[in-house]
Amino acid sequence: MRTIEYDRQKAKSYAKKWAYLRNPQYYDYTYLGGDCTNFISQCIFQGAPHMSYSR
Repeated sequence: MRTIEYDRQKAKSYAKKWAYLRNPQYYDYTYLGGDCTNFISQCIFQGAPHMSYSR
């Protein structure tokens, strides 16, 4: 299994930039109950932009 480093600084920078705005590259969940989980997912993805689809 490959190990992918997590870049906390990238995640932190993303969070600071988009905390009070909405990144237009992502779907707007405001009217479907909120955006908190989606925002945290975006922050995590910035720190390690690789998805694992292994079973």
